[in-house]
Amino acid sequence: MSSAAPDLSLHPSGIVPNIDNVVAQFSLGCEVDLKQVTLHAKNCEYNPKRYPAVVSRIREPHSTACIFASGKVNVTGTKSEADAKRAATKFAKNVKKADYAASVNDFRVIWGSMLCNMSQSKLKRVELKEERSNGECRHACQHVQSMLRNI
Repeated sequence: MSSAAPDLSLHPSGIVPNIDNVVAQFSLGCEVDLKQVTLHAKNCEYNPKRYPAVVSRIREPHSTACIFASGKVNVTGTKSEADAKRAATKFAKNVKKADYAASVNDFRVIWGSMLCNMSQSKLKRVELKEERSNGECRHACQHVQSMLRNI
């Protein structure tokens, strides 16, 4: 996280979120034999007693994929949608090495998480704004406040 002052025109609250993890999903367009993928593709592990998918990892962009026999793939660990798309292409290419006509189909981002550095006063300001709007976030803000008090 950057220690520079945030651009208040982009972030009026002064709270700058940083994307921590993007989770994407896509289809290979074919069913796959997980044992064959494990034997022919790089950086794969498969233990059917523990998890019903092949777990594959790549270094750039740093990510992990869970490849299911149905051809569905979940990609985790990337920092942006573009990185997730690049990783999906690399994982599909890796599955092609096991003699499958794999490609990236129906790519979509299904989840993401963000981190932000907030002081107690900024958190209180966020909580008050949420109480004035609809009050739905009050519980989450109180939970975060109690966590900050215990630090």
